[in-house]
Amino acid sequence: MTGLFERVDQTPRVETDGFEHLNNFIVFNNGRDVLVRGISSQESLTSNLIQCSRMPLSDSCRYYTMKVETLETDNFLMFGLTNKCLPGAPMWTVDRSVRYHSNDGGVFNGDLGIHTYHSYNEGDTVTCRLDYTGSDRSLINFMLNDCFVYRQWVNLPPDQLYATIGVSRGRAELTVEWPEPDKGDIPIKNDLPSNWFGWKGIGRDDEASTFVLANIDSTTQREAFNVQCPLALTRDFTYFEVEILRKASTTESEGHGIGLVSGNCEAFVYPGWTTNSIGYHNDDGGLYVNGDKVTVATDDDLTCKEGDRMGCGVIFPRDVQDEDMREPILVLIYFTKNGQLAHKTRMRQPRGGFFPCIAFCHIGDEIRLDVKCEPPALTSDLHPLLTTCEACADYRCTEVFLLRDLTHNSATVRLDTDHDQAQLLQYRAEPLRNLGDAFYISVTDFGVTTEIQMGVSTEGFKLEGEFLGSEPTSCGYMLKLGTVVSKDGMRAVTKWNPNENQIIGCYLDYIDDGGAVLCFTIDDRLIGRGVVARATGLNSALYASIVISAGPAEIKVNWSGILNSTTLKREQRKAEDWLRSSVIRGQNFRLERRPSEGYAFAASAQDCLPLVIGSSMFSVRLLGGKELPAVGVSRATTDVNNVLGSDSGEICFHPTSRSTLSNNENRRVANAPEIRVGTRCSVPWCSCGPLTVLNRR
Repeated sequence: MTGLFERVDQTPRVETDGFEHLNNFIVFNNGRDVLVRGISSQESLTSNLIQCSRMPLSDSCRYYTMKVETLETDNFLMFGLTNKCLPGAPMWTVDRSVRYHSNDGGVFNGDLGIHTYHSYNEGDTVTCRLDYTGSDRSLINFMLNDCFVYRQWVNLPPDQLYATIGVSRGRAELTVEWPEPDKGDIPIKNDLPSNWFGWKGIGRDDEASTFVLANIDSTTQREAFNVQCPLALTRDFTYFEVEILRKASTTESEGHGIGLVSGNCEAFVYPGWTTNSIGYHNDDGGLYVNGDKVTVATDDDLTCKEGDRMGCGVIFPRDVQDEDMREPILVLIYFTKNGQLAHKTRMRQPRGGFFPCIAFCHIGDEIRLDVKCEPPALTSDLHPLLTTCEACADYRCTEVFLLRDLTHNSATVRLDTDHDQAQLLQYRAEPLRNLGDAFYISVTDFGVTTEIQMGVSTEGFKLEGEFLGSEPTSCGYMLKLGTVVSKDGMRAVTKWNPNENQIIGCYLDYIDDGGAVLCFTIDDRLIGRGVVARATGLNSALYASIVISAGPAEIKVNWSGILNSTTLKREQRKAEDWLRSSVIRGQNFRLERRPSEGYAFAASAQDCLPLVIGSSMFSVRLLGGKELPAVGVSRATTDVNNVLGSDSGEICFHPTSRSTLSNNENRRVANAPEIRVGTRCSVPWCSCGPLTVLNRR
C-alpha cells in the first residue's frame, strides 16, 4: 500500500501538542493528516486511538470530520466521542463514549451496538455532530458523505465531548478536520429527503422531494420502515405535510404513518408505537401515543388514500424560553387531513425534542415531502387545549411526569413508574422573591418506597438524580424522612403523616444577596426552616421545586401564593405557631414542656418570626418548673432538640446557674439578678419550660 503521508521525523513520536495517542499514530499539519501504523496484538484495541484533547465539541464548534484515505484490509475504524483521556493513557471509556464503526456500520454506546446499515471505507467522509446537550448527556448525529445516518445519546456532559478516532490493528491514512474555536455548525437542509435517515431500502429523491420504499429487510420480520428528520421541531419549524403518491397495499393493512419521535427512535417502527412518540396512521385514521391507540376512527373520514395530504404540527407554549425549547415541556400536537384538523392532544416532548418521522410498510409505498408549507389556520379548533398548553411554559421537569388539570395557579402531578433516580419538577412562572411567597402541596397517592421533597432550587438544578439540598443553592423538606436538607446539612423535623389529609407548605421568610431562609409548614404550623445560598447572575432566582423518586405518587400543587403573594406580616404569633420540640406544648401565649416517659436531653421553642428592627425584644413571665428555662437567641436553622447556645450563632442566659452559654462556651454573669417564678423578664428569646410570652416590641 502506497502511503500518502511521508514521515520526516523517524524518532518515536510519544506526544503531540493538543493530542493524546499511542506511538503508532503519526500526525502532520497540526493533526490534519494522520498516519496509523500496525499495533501489537498485546495492545488493547480500546487504547489504540488518537484524541484531540485541546477542546471538546460545544456550541461554538459542533462537529468534526474524517476522510478515509487508505484502510488496510480487515482493519476497521472507530469514529466518535469519549471523555478526556488521561495524559499518556489514551483509552475509550466504554460507558461514556459513542463510536461509529466502519466495518459493520454499527454505532456503539456503552456495550450496546445498533446497526445503521451504512458502513464506510476508503474514499468516504464521516462527520460527528453535536445536536443537543443536557446537564448529564448529549445527543450526537453521525453523517456519511454529508448525509445523516444515525442519531444517538451518549452519557457525556458538554465539557467532555472530545473528538476521538480508533483503529483496530492495521494501517490507515486519514485526513481529519478536528474541532477548532468558533467553527460553528453545519448548515442542515431538512427539506432534502437525502438528509432524512432510516432504513437504507427507502429511496430518496431530492429533486422530486419524494420517498419510496424500494426494498425491505427480508432477513428479519419487520412491521414498518421509517425515515426521520435531521432537525427537531422548534419555534421556526412547527409543521410538515406529506402527500400520499402511492399506497401499494390494496387491503386495509398498515400503510403510511406520520408523526413525531424522540432522538433515538429505531428505524423499524411506526411513530406512536414506542415511548415518547406519537403518530397518525392512514389505514385506520387512528392516533397512536406511546404504544397505545388512543383514538379510534368511527368512519372513513380520517383514513387517507392516494392523493390525500397528512400533516403534523406542534404549538409550543408562548412564554417558553428558546433555551428550553428542547427540554421536556408540554406541547400541543395536532394532525391534519387535507388541511382540516384530524387529531389534537397535549403531550410532553422528550428531552432533546420531537423529530418528524414518516413510516411505510409495503414495497412501493411512496409520498412527497413538504416541510416549507404554512401551518393551517386551526386556532378556533384548537382553542380548548391552547389555554392549557400555554400554562405548560410555567413548568420545567423530566418527561416521566404526567401533568393534569394545568392552570397558571395549580396542577396535578403524577409519577407512575418506579424510577430510582430523583425526578425534578420546577415552577418557572414566578420565582420566590418577596417575604411570604409560598406554595403548597397535598399528597393523594404515595408508594411504599416513594420519597417526596419540596423546596426551592435555581435554574441550573439537575432534572434527574439529585435531591434538593445537594447544592448550596437549593433546599428542601423530605416528607417521609421528616428532614430539612440545606447547605447547613440535614435536620430532623416533624414528619408528614400519610394517613391524614395534610397540606404541606413552603414560604420565603427572609432573602438578601447572600441567601434566603425558608419556612416549612404542615397545616399552617411551622415545622422547620432551611437556609439556601443565592447564586450570582442570571441563575440567582429561587424557583419552587418538587422532587419525587420511586412512584407511584400523585400530588396536587397550588402555586397561587407565589403569583398572588402578599408581604409577610411581622406580628405577634401565638405559642402554638412557634417552632418547637415535640415535647413542648403551645397554647395561646403559653409554652409548657409535656411530661416525658423517656429521657429527653433538651427541648426548645423558637418564634416563627425573626427579631427585626422595630421588633427586637419580647417579654416573658416564668410560671413554674423544677429548673427555670434558658432564654436567648438562635439561628433560623437551630435544632429544637439540642441545648440552646451549644451551636454557633446562638446565645442564651440560664437563670438557675446565672450564666450564659454561647457557641457552647459557658460564662458566669457577674451581679446577675435573681429570677424566680413569676418574675417578668424582657428578653429576645425563650426556651424550654412553663412560661408566658406577654408581648413583642
